[in-house]
Amino acid sequence: MAAESTIIRKSSMKNVEYAVLISNLTSKTEIPVKAHTKLIELGDDWLLLEVPVSSCSKGHKLAINILPKTEAKKATKGQAREKIPGVISITATVEQSHELPEEADLIRVKFVQYLKAQWSDFLKEWNQIQERVNKQFKSIKE
Repeated sequence: MAAESTIIRKSSMKNVEYAVLISNLTSKTEIPVKAHTKLIELGDDWLLLEVPVSSCSKGHKLAINILPKTEAKKATKGQAREKIPGVISITATVEQSHELPEEADLIRVKFVQYLKAQWSDFLKEWNQIQERVNKQFKSIKE
């Protein structure tokens, strides 16, 4: 059995993984939990997401729930997702949509309704994780 590296410790690379659950309020459809929707980039009042192809279009209104992946497994269709522990609920409008070659679309959504303090806390946590990862890679390079 190989010894754990002194440079990279498994415990320092662990972080919370998030799931993104989306309901298209315009078309009255849900993107399945297993659809592997991904957070690509986060802004003060917007998100860049990778979603299944043709799941939404420019101008569509979406209900977006971001929650720890462990809690997402408990989410079922029709469940009040906003009551799941750790969830961030956002209503947003699709501003842009671009088809990707991997049977997916890249969309940018602008928030219409959300809790600003909750989103600000989430951004801080996200940035801290990114800084920790960057620090680990920098120490490896040196």
